[in-house]
Amino acid sequence: MKNFKFTGLIFSLCLHFLSCQKLTFNNAGDSLSVAFLQTVLFRDLIRPASVPVVPPVEVTPTETCDTSVKWSKTLGDATNSVYVTTILSVSVQDIIIAGSTRKNLGTGKKFNFSGTEGTTQNWFIAKLNGKDGSIVWVDYFGETMLSIAANAEFPTLIRLGKFSNGEIGVFWEAKDAQSGALQAKNLTYSFGAARYDLEGVRKWHTYLNLSTNGGNRFSSAIDASDNIHFFVEVSAAGGLEGFPAPTNSVSGGQEILYGLITGSGGLLSQKYITSVLEDKIGDAVSFGTAIFLGGNAQDNLNGFTGHPATGVGINKIFIAKLDSSQNISSVLYRGSASGSSNTELRKLTADATDLYYVGNSNDSYGSPISAYQASGKNFLYEKISSNLTPTWLTFLGATSFNVTDGLRTALLAPVDGTSFYAHLLSGSNFARFTGLGAAESGDGSGFFQKTLVKVNKATGAYEKVVYSSNFASPKIASFTNTKEICSGKMIRMDMVVEDQNNSDRIFSELSVFPTSELP
Repeated sequence: MKNFKFTGLIFSLCLHFLSCQKLTFNNAGDSLSVAFLQTVLFRDLIRPASVPVVPPVEVTPTETCDTSVKWSKTLGDATNSVYVTTILSVSVQDIIIAGSTRKNLGTGKKFNFSGTEGTTQNWFIAKLNGKDGSIVWVDYFGETMLSIAANAEFPTLIRLGKFSNGEIGVFWEAKDAQSGALQAKNLTYSFGAARYDLEGVRKWHTYLNLSTNGGNRFSSAIDASDNIHFFVEVSAAGGLEGFPAPTNSVSGGQEILYGLITGSGGLLSQKYITSVLEDKIGDAVSFGTAIFLGGNAQDNLNGFTGHPATGVGINKIFIAKLDSSQNISSVLYRGSASGSSNTELRKLTADATDLYYVGNSNDSYGSPISAYQASGKNFLYEKISSNLTPTWLTFLGATSFNVTDGLRTALLAPVDGTSFYAHLLSGSNFARFTGLGAAESGDGSGFFQKTLVKVNKATGAYEKVVYSSNFASPKIASFTNTKEICSGKMIRMDMVVEDQNNSDRIFSELSVFPTSELP
């Protein structure tokens, strides 16, 4: 600072001298004298340098995961059902949920509840306060296409995803058209897509109009560049309206149509994932720079061999690895060579290093850690690498019953670095799963016992299988979804059917608890 001031002073003096005609040397009051110049120079050198005023820095406190928080909350009742199907944590505290409701949950941020409360079923998204479970904001997407009771795949018909800045993507099977869309809904078979910030502001929404008949199953994933990868089953050529035409054609049977959408709702491109026979969607997940699509194929996907039972029309699991430009780099097929036994993928997830999926199978294959239980359909879990190399496989079944069809089996990614958990139900004949040995525990009894499974992440061995009783008939808890909010804290959702004879009446029980309460 002193050097800068001194240089500036010399520059000023030089200008002063150049403008002068004479100098005198003996008068400190004369601006043309040496004494005057010396006085100015020494005063400037001894004057304190000015210090710029720096505004105080506002420090935002770092949020920490409060693992002491515990609460329980019921959404809906036997008359006004609320069905929470999807949970997404958005901070160390707050939670996003989505599902369907016959209950008006409050004024919508963009659109309100549509129809008659207690009768009309609406899709919804809501943010919950992680401290007590209260609804911070809610928004609605109009009436659902199908009722809960009419469709065993209902839990898959609304999905959530997260963009890189923490904003939320939501995707649903659309019946109603809402105003202000980037692309209007104009066909019967349409799917909605929307983006929200964490304050509940809807940034945009659009409709993906399917010009041909499609199945109910769809899936979505948001990649590292915030592009949305959208997959839907179709039974004929036609494609999604508003996109450029598909870059390839269908080859027959049920195919998977694959659309790519920008994070601002722009419609980029579409293509078909084809095979000799039928393909079905299971689940999709973004992992690293790739997208992984899991499902069921009756034959080889075109261009990728390895299906264990070609030419007979039996479902076997496939997992395809895709890049951000919709290109498939590799496909893994799983299942036995039997031409009479289906193997199906139901849920796909990832942790920091690997992929995991849960499915079911009617017979054994591979080298399972826990053996197939020979009575019929078993659950199965498998770990694979990001290069689609199988690491381990394990079965969970019983010698006296098939595992229950029509129920989504939630798989929870590892919460402690060494294990993952899954929630499911035992048999309707009061029996438990078999072949588990010392891993089995719990005092549950009766039909459809709630079963919490803990699997060793490294080995695939069952560490614990804990049973607890379901409700007394006819009431039943039929689906459980558990997520980690932050390290050390969980949220659990139980879908409760008040009367099995009227499975359209459902409510959801939500609870937050420390991870330490898991077995």
